[in-house]
Amino acid sequence: MGTETVSNIQQELRRCGEREIAEHSQRYFKTGKGEYAEGDRFLGLRVPMIRKIVKQHRGIMIDDCVKLLSSEFHEERLFALLSLVDIYKKSGNAGREKIFKLYLKNTRHINSRRIF
Repeated sequence: MGTETVSNIQQELRRCGEREIAEHSQRYFKTGKGEYAEGDRFLGLRVPMIRKIVKQHRGIMIDDCVKLLSSEFHEERLFALLSLVDIYKKSGNAGREKIFKLYLKNTRHINSRRIF
């Protein structure tokens, strides 16, 4: 997998997104100025749909997850995290250590407070 796959995943997430859900999420996650998730953006997917798409892309590489982790869209970052959990479960100690370090290195992209 590579950039083409990242692009395909992004396209699929956008295709499955719903405007009404995105608008609701913008309010629910408090994305306004000074709020805890200031600046976060949404495509409009619920978690079960994201999990379904993760299952369809089980062969994703860790480097592709890193690319998605830095996305401005909440659902793309969640996709990356759920994929990393899936990879972690199937990895040996060395793979788990790599994912653990990657997680710690990217916490600025993981919480709801967006820092670009």
